[in-house]
Amino acid sequence: MDAVRERARPPTTSTRWARSGSAASSPTAGRSAIRCTGEDGRDQLAHIESKILSLRDRMYTARGRELAEERHAVVARFVERFEAEVAGER
Repeated sequence: MDAVRERARPPTTSTRWARSGSAASSPTAGRSAIRCTGEDGRDQLAHIESKILSLRDRMYTARGRELAEERHAVVARFVERFEAEVAGER
């Protein structure tokens, strides 16, 4: 059971976001500091912006749109705070 749990564990923040110490610690590194080149080489923040934040516009029912609006606000707030943190504003 522990082996299964170990494999299912998500990567830690230090392995997901910018891997070089200088880029991750520099407040002026800007958006490049939040790039992630995982196994498939995708930029995770671009994925959030292009896919996750566009989901609310694809809901068909009133309840779906309502839920999507709430969740969109949470993710948009996260992205905004994360970018401010990387830029050294927080």
